Amino acid sequence: MKGFKNSMDKRSSRVAIFSKRSKRILRKVPPSSLMDYSVFLAVMNDHTWLKRELAEYLSGKDALSMSLVSKQSRLLEYSTPTGDEWEHERSLDRYGPPNVYKAFEWFTLPVDSSTTHTVIVTGMWKDQGWGNRKGMISIMTNNGRAPNDSKARSKDVISYIEPSPHRWEAFHLVAPIQRSCDESSDKNEVYKVWARVGGGGGHRLFVQGLTVRLLKYADER
Repeated sequence: MKGFKNSMDKRSSRVAIFSKRSKRILRKVPPSSLMDYSVFLAVMNDHTWLKRELAEYLSGKDALSMSLVSKQSRLLEYSTPTGDEWEHERSLDRYGPPNVYKAFEWFTLPVDSSTTHTVIVTGMWKDQGWGNRKGMISIMTNNGRAPNDSKARSKDVISYIEPSPHRWEAFHLVAPIQRSCDESSDKNEVYKVWARVGGGGGHRLFVQGLTVRLLKYADER
């Protein structure tokens, strides 16, 4: 819990990220007491909605680490979309025409920002096996477009991997899901996976074993 302790040591400066309701609760508990994990668990058990706000404060990795400590501290849980939620081919074989340098939209991720903390996309990939390496896979938001060959990435690229290897290798993309600062907003941001083969002639992009997993907020009691 070292990372958690370091975060809570700075509670007075960071507490502004929590809702007004959370701040009212946390200010009633001396910071030194929150260093006692049993005391902190008791606070969360009395106010289970606090788990959600704490999870939003932490990275997916840190929230998962805390979730493994005990049942009472479970903040996130893994979820794999079913066929009813998301159905997509698990492989890709795409040829890049010589005069096409732009990326293409591959698929939309099954993300609901009200229930999802992080999305994870994994698989195996490679290019044509020779020559220049131009392939790229990225997760985009804000209806952005992935960059063309040799172009800079925009802020809408929230996770990416490049260039494509000549031999099969695993890829692992992790993207945090943004929550709206406006608690009354019904806006649900769209997250999409884009891919780029590369132009110039002879380029191909292969993907196998595509998997999408979600880190969802644990059920509030």
